Amino acid sequence: LMARLFRYAISGMGLREDNPMDQIDLDEFEVSRRTVLPSHAQVGMIRAAGFIGADGRKTQSGPMFACLIDITYLCWQRAKDFRLLKETQIEEGRIRFQPSKTKKSSGLSVDIVITPAIQEVIDRARAIKKHYKVISPHLFPTKKGTPYVKSGLTSMWDRARERAIAQARKDGIEFGDSIQFKDLRALGATDAAKQGQNKADIQGRLVHTSGKTTDIYIKESV
Repeated sequence: LMARLFRYAISGMGLREDNPMDQIDLDEFEVSRRTVLPSHAQVGMIRAAGFIGADGRKTQSGPMFACLIDITYLCWQRAKDFRLLKETQIEEGRIRFQPSKTKKSSGLSVDIVITPAIQEVIDRARAIKKHYKVISPHLFPTKKGTPYVKSGLTSMWDRARERAIAQARKDGIEFGDSIQFKDLRALGATDAAKQGQNKADIQGRLVHTSGKTTDIYIKESV
């Protein structure tokens, strides 16, 4: 990104003649891999905390927040792909995903068979929409019918996690690492690996073009 900005400064604006980024060798640079794997207890505490706000009252977003947590664990796709998931992507017992991250690169898509557990989440989300009289093409919309934005879902997760941590302290329980929403994807894939599911199938469901990337998601606890 910095290299592109400097190229624009050179050719687009004429502010300089050289690109300092060309002098930096990044061939051996590697982003450190995330090793945190959430426990089901942690996820359960955050999920439960999503139903009750800081004021002790029930939250209106809690039920749909729980649906987003459950579907992410079951289907292993990225948060954006669930936030924007449309009803039209659900047909003939399958959900068709074209992950946003691969849309402009490999173009890979994946069809996920709707299991009874996945169907239960779909039915629950539709019941929530019906209860609040929400008309929306999206399966997991806000009460206004619009899809959740990234900051909205992140904020819900962070607030619920903080309440879960506070409750754990009151109960004398060690909460553990500060897990993120995206860790649900790794948890689902890791559980599948523990149960003996074929690595190639896991790679296909994660929509990874490289098995090395899948190895990162299948945590070292396996």
